[in-house]
Amino acid sequence: MLQFFEKSTGHDITEFLKELKYDALHVKDINALKNESLYVGFNGNKFVAPQSVITKEMVDDIAFKADIRIHAIIPMFPTEEQLGEIVEFLKQNENE
Repeated sequence: MLQFFEKSTGHDITEFLKELKYDALHVKDINALKNESLYVGFNGNKFVAPQSVITKEMVDDIAFKADIRIHAIIPMFPTEEQLGEIVEFLKQNENE
């Protein structure tokens, strides 16, 4: 599995896990960078453009990790058919 990850993504799994640990410990900093990358802000009395705060490489890294997270949780969501079964079960058992 780990070799598949490395081969399909081109990322070393050990380095990737270190990055994820760093990200988990620095969520507030990363979120601040994300917000600063979306809006023109102020630093003291000067305007700060998003491109001066976050680089394309940083955006690509954030997108890559978000894509990994999305693919990790997709199997946890029920299919449309399963949702229909859940709704039907709840309707039949609403008084219990």
